[in-house]
Amino acid sequence: MVVALRPYTYADLANMPDDGNRYEILGGELLVAPAPSRAHQDIFGALHVLFRHYVVTNRLGKVYMAPLDVRLTGYDAVQPDLLYISGERLRNQGPGRIEGAPELALEVLSPTTRSVDLVRKFAAYASAGIQEYWIVDPTRYTISVYALVDGEYERIDDTEETARSVVLPGLEIVVADVFAEVDRE
Repeated sequence: MVVALRPYTYADLANMPDDGNRYEILGGELLVAPAPSRAHQDIFGALHVLFRHYVVTNRLGKVYMAPLDVRLTGYDAVQPDLLYISGERLRNQGPGRIEGAPELALEVLSPTTRSVDLVRKFAAYASAGIQEYWIVDPTRYTISVYALVDGEYERIDDTEETARSVVLPGLEIVVADVFAEVDRE
């Protein structure tokens, strides 16, 4: 077990080995997660196709998927499963990682990341100013959408059948379609 004598920074994160694990830092603490499951990838792949099609068709910016570092602060660097960044914000980015908050982040919960995604990332994303946070729960077959209001996330009043975006008006996803072809391991 490696114990840090100081908080981890993005420079430390950038020097992590390419060993198949996902490395992130929150509040200077190193978080390590194994590669996602096939079910996670099925769900994530379906969402990526839907988001990307909408964003590209409407020429709104870019949709990226993990692994891609998003440096929120010097001690917070994450890899959301999926993120959207507007064309306007994209013009201010360099060719590597994303600096600062994207407009939207999405996480597909897994047993190893569930509490981090629901608690720590929830707070970090709100604090960083990510305008919309989608949480996809493969065990409950749900998608919860949260919008940032006065610095805190409020759940968007959507139905169990449909998830709608505020940041991307007109983007409406049928929840059952996302889970339709999940490989139930």
